[in-house]
Amino acid sequence: MSSDDSATIKVKLAQEKLMDNDRQCKERGEEILYKIIPKRINHLRKLLCQSPWNKRKLDAVDVEINIDPSFCHFDHCIHIDSDSDNGEAASQKHDDCERKNKVVKKSCHMVLHPRIACNDKIVELDNFLENLRLDMIEDIAGLKAWIKMLVPKVEDGNNFGVEVQKMVLSKIEHIKAKLSDASETNVCTYHNERAGLVTKLCKSPHVEDYRQAIKKTDQQTFTAMRLEVSEIKQLYIDLNNAITKNITKILQPKGNNANHMY
Repeated sequence: MSSDDSATIKVKLAQEKLMDNDRQCKERGEEILYKIIPKRINHLRKLLCQSPWNKRKLDAVDVEINIDPSFCHFDHCIHIDSDSDNGEAASQKHDDCERKNKVVKKSCHMVLHPRIACNDKIVELDNFLENLRLDMIEDIAGLKAWIKMLVPKVEDGNNFGVEVQKMVLSKIEHIKAKLSDASETNVCTYHNERAGLVTKLCKSPHVEDYRQAIKKTDQQTFTAMRLEVSEIKQLYIDLNNAITKNITKILQPKGNNANHMY
């Protein structure tokens, strides 16, 4: 086999791989548009009418915070005093701590506190919301790849359909940006704020305002999460409208005899 024949075979194999990739891209784009997006919109509509996402069910994320008052003081601690009256005992304690790579100061305290769990309901909803965002990002990527594949080669005249394709791609990018803007629920800030309130409650468990503040913080975060779910639903609707209303020009930007490949 000559070198020219070998090169020709390699080119054909590469073209076959590209055609197979285009076929998969086309199938994926059509599946997202005609099957996945309608299914996601219907699912989110139903979801927002059910607990816990129903806006009238804010107490669905309420949790009890039980704190043992005996742990709210510094009485339960291990104390090592290097100035103890018993010199040998103090020396022995010092040696033991040095062997464990501990630094012994004149007065060393190790305070024991019970573990106070975070609001597992909020954590669960946040995990769901994160998966929802990732799903939409993947759907957008699949649609963009599909439409870009349909853009015909550059040539003079009859470019209105190509302009429509570019307009739809721009709209998709705008929707993706709005998805980022919708993700305003800063869960890290929420956990830091809640942790501060729980710490204050541990120090002053008799102050009921701290419990109410924690409850309102949970509910406000849940409300922000629900609004984000509603916004994602609307973004899916906008995405679907932008493509389906221009589907003829997207599929055939230059008419029936168009060459859709670069």
